[in-house]
Amino acid sequence: MKNDPQDHYNQTKQILLGQATVKPEFKPFIKWLEKTYGLAIANISFKLKTFPNRSIKTPIPFLSITFKYTKDCSQFNNENLSDTKNETKQVIAKKFKETLAAQGLSQADVLTDLNNTAENNKNLEDDALLEFNDFEYMERNLVQRNIPKAKIDALLEKLNNKDIYEVQNNYAGTTFILYTKKQEQEYRDTAEHEKWKDLFFALIQAHNQPLYFERDSLFIRLNSKETLDELSSGEMSNYR
Repeated sequence: MKNDPQDHYNQTKQILLGQATVKPEFKPFIKWLEKTYGLAIANISFKLKTFPNRSIKTPIPFLSITFKYTKDCSQFNNENLSDTKNETKQVIAKKFKETLAAQGLSQADVLTDLNNTAENNKNLEDDALLEFNDFEYMERNLVQRNIPKAKIDALLEKLNNKDIYEVQNNYAGTTFILYTKKQEQEYRDTAEHEKWKDLFFALIQAHNQPLYFERDSLFIRLNSKETLDELSSGEMSNYR
């Protein structure tokens, strides 16, 4: 029942490149979405998902709708999801079932992560919970943090800058760590800082060949080992 964001990104990228297609049974629903809301849909994902903290403990249908662009996703959310009764989500969830039924299919027929226990499968025909995201935002987050450490180490060797302690690249983004607070301030928004952005963007382009990731979308943070050490020391003191 796992829905890996990286797998969904890879599949959606292949669709946008013309190397794969949306599942045929989903195409009428996507066509309806695009006609109704006037925004480009890149892909959808339909899975069973478990929410341990909700009153319903068994898996429930979960429909993820991926727009191509961040601006379209934001526009859709602003224009259609402000009502407190979630009427738009209800309309979309029911339309999803209707487009399947018109093909002689049920939600259970298009789920690929079923098991044979009645307890786990009892919610299969409930209206799906909906999630809206976009490929552009997904790409910015995934491709930046997936640069191999070896490539980052090679970049640092190329820079040969003794003021850089390390580069952290994770879910929080990319951060160049200088040794001192003074160095952090001296480098911030300088030509050298822009050079680091250019070189890191070149890594992203070479490693992932993103579709929508632009140089201006790349944000390289600066921090200092001095600051991190102070924070670490403060956290340790709280346990004494």
